Formats: sequence, C-alpha cells, structure tokens
Amino acid sequence: MAYEAARSLAAEHAAHPGALSAPLRDLLDRGRRTPEADYRAALEAARAARARLLELLSDADAILGPAAPGPAPHGLGATGTPVLSRPWQLLGLPVVTVPGHRDPRGMPLGLQLVGHPDRVGRLLGAAARAEEAIR
Repeated sequence: MAYEAARSLAAEHAAHPGALSAPLRDLLDRGRRTPEADYRAALEAARAARARLLELLSDADAILGPAAPGPAPHGLGATGTPVLSRPWQLLGLPVVTVPGHRDPRGMPLGLQLVGHPDRVGRLLGAAARAEEAIR
C-alpha cells in the first residue's frame, strides 16, 4: 500500500509536503524507500493467498472475523485502525461489516464477513443472518 500510495501521490507530496498529515507523509516516505522487487514479491504473495482463500471459500458462505482490533474510538476525529480490512482489500474479496455489539463503555464493536467474489449474494445472506442473530 505504501509503495502504491507513494507513486500515486508523488505530485501532491512534492508540491505541498506541508499540507499532508504526518502519518501520510510517513507512509509516502516508507513507500518511496520500498524496492520494486519487494513490491513485486508482495503482489505475487497476494496472488497466491487469494487463490488459496478462494479455495477455502468454495464450500463456505463467508469467513467471520472482527472488523477492528477493538471498539470504535470516541468522537468523530477517527474511525479506528483499518488493519483488519486491508488484507481483504489487497486480495480483492468482498466484505460486509455487521454492527451490533458494544463494549462496556457503549462503543461499537463490529464483525466482518468475507466472501467469494462470485457469490456476493451468499455473503450478503450470511451477513443478514449474523445481524439478526446479534439483535
């Protein structure tokens, strides 16, 4: 992600480096330092992982897991870390987030269901069943 972001935002970073947030500047700097060979190896690893996950999903409606490592943060300044959704984005798999649970402070905890890209209807059905079960 850092490699691709550094290349797609190179003009903005060069023209207005002070206008970018510190975390974004750090990400772009890390991406510029990533060797192309490492990027190509990561793409190949992602291709292999996608193929393996599609095999695993051949007999399942969805993979169920947490949407985030913890509850949503307080306030509107941030949505929390996307670390648990990035792998599915990289692999190009459809994901549905199901709300419903709350932590002891009342902050939302979400689940995510990941499905096969050729069977989105089954994924959505599994998400609807999960949402109903949480209620």
